[in-house]
Amino acid sequence: MSEQVRGQTPTVRPRLFLVAALAAAALAITGCGNESQTRTEGVLVASLSMLAEPGAAAGMNVLLVTLDTVRSDRLGCYGYELAETPTLDALAQHAALFEDAVAPAPTTLPSHATMFTGLYPPNHGIRDNGLFVLDPRHRTLAETLSDEGYETAAFVSAFVLDARYGLDQGFGLYEFAVTRPPGTPASAVVDRRNAAAVTDAVVGWLRERSSRREERPFFAWVHYFDPHVPYESPYSRQERFSERPYDGEIAYADLHLARLVDELDTLELTDETLIVVVSDHGEGLGEHGENTHGVLLHGATMRVVFYLSCPTLFDAAYRVGDCVVSLVDLRPTLEQLLGLPVTTPVDGMGLVTETPPPERAVYIETMLPFFSAYASPLTGMRRHLDKLVQGPTPEYYDLRADPDELENRYAAADDAVEELTRALKAVSSTFDETVPSGARVLDPEEAERLRSLGYVSATTSGGGAALPDVSTVLRAQELMGEAFGHMRAGRLAQALRANEAARELCGLFKDTVLQQMIILEHMGRQEEAARAAGDFLERRPDAEVALSQARIFMKLRRFDEMERALAVAASADPGNGFVHVLRGDRFCIEGRLNDAMQEYEQALQIDGKRLRPLVEPHMARVRGAMRGAGQ
Repeated sequence: MSEQVRGQTPTVRPRLFLVAALAAAALAITGCGNESQTRTEGVLVASLSMLAEPGAAAGMNVLLVTLDTVRSDRLGCYGYELAETPTLDALAQHAALFEDAVAPAPTTLPSHATMFTGLYPPNHGIRDNGLFVLDPRHRTLAETLSDEGYETAAFVSAFVLDARYGLDQGFGLYEFAVTRPPGTPASAVVDRRNAAAVTDAVVGWLRERSSRREERPFFAWVHYFDPHVPYESPYSRQERFSERPYDGEIAYADLHLARLVDELDTLELTDETLIVVVSDHGEGLGEHGENTHGVLLHGATMRVVFYLSCPTLFDAAYRVGDCVVSLVDLRPTLEQLLGLPVTTPVDGMGLVTETPPPERAVYIETMLPFFSAYASPLTGMRRHLDKLVQGPTPEYYDLRADPDELENRYAAADDAVEELTRALKAVSSTFDETVPSGARVLDPEEAERLRSLGYVSATTSGGGAALPDVSTVLRAQELMGEAFGHMRAGRLAQALRANEAARELCGLFKDTVLQQMIILEHMGRQEEAARAAGDFLERRPDAEVALSQARIFMKLRRFDEMERALAVAASADPGNGFVHVLRGDRFCIEGRLNDAMQEYEQALQIDGKRLRPLVEPHMARVRGAMRGAGQ
């Protein structure tokens, strides 16, 4: 731990002779958007090492702000003219900003695990949301800082980052709750909270530690989930954002981040706090046929926000633009700035002491297609000026000539493809063999189901067709969108036909059967909906599908079949408290009020953060019924 006395202004260590010359030039530089060229003001530097030395932030507080699902080209500081991000832009005025930063994966949990471990997903083992838990053997940034005397606290805003997935390692406080948006159906499970609620929690914590005159520095992680679908913040519904609700979500998060920044000012912590602003991945917004994220590895979902802000470290807006950096670099870079040894093993670079060379290539992957739909995963390598993606249809993009990745030049770029292929093999050879690499290792039952359907993957052997290409997942999502539109308009027969086409493309994509069940229920065909779930569960056990089937059986008063479905759900997801909610509802129907209350209490015990707003009204009704019955 640094011997620096708290309350003193940290020493500023920029390389003044270089910075002065660059500032005098007042360079207008190329910003980063979705691989496209925008222009914004800043001072161009070749690397962070030109601005700061190891230990430059020793003894400082660290505030890590992660913006979920935020494309870098939607912030003003990255050149977006329509942005309403005054807080984020102001922070960038005293910052080192990386123009070409990429995520290791276009999904939330794997990307955050990389930030905290400094490891690529194949090495830390978190390959998709909701299916993996970070192994305690991986030391996190929070654990390191806690051992160094920091007070550590996390304020997350989505269930996907719940403590059950292991990112709470090293945090003295790991705070998560949910907020129910207006108009949310009473039966809906809410799994997120908005920026206002997150900021309230952080501000309250800062004031509490100030009241007890806490002298330890803090490491606080604040996660804003608002830009993730569905876009439902108050801003996204305002007239000026009617055509661009995604921008409204980012603006809403920025609005409440301003309250947090103001609180740092009020508590006189600004000069001694390093604020790190990153996003975990971007959003497709329709580019390359992807509306959201997770399926493809294009720039829209892979380029991220990444800058380090502190007025006592950076006297202007500095921009690093001639190299690629990755979120895998975040941890070692912070450790170097804080004057701490870099935790090993680590896959990233400490950007304070190392300057990424122009030819540097970083690893990228998406496993979501496999885990969601048993489609082929994608892996790749990304350099500053080009990219290789390996899958059923290999892809190579020259980002200098084709920044929007519109032309696949794999067949024509022999030398570059060979170089990146070698780089991918080299990095793959470093992956932890005790952690599944590529598509996860299937258990024997899963492998047999795939073989019975005629598929073969990297984790199976024998004849059969290759796993479906990710393009089939995108087409299935498009057809599901059509089905949803028909359903909203009351055209249920058309909705069912569109859904059937989606299921024909991706028969193991659980979202297709869930939609099929909803349509059939709207048509009054509950028996068919239950059978559709059963057909799917025979091929692929899944908690969400099983719970939906159990709910239908409960409506039909077929409680034995309901219990069998609940058993499938509990086996697939032991921590899912909704199993107990449904069983409690069943007992209410049967008049077994004490048994119902016990089930609701069990739901809160194992899954209270998500289910409390849903379960407590159920419990209140049961208590009322028990009082009425004299119990």
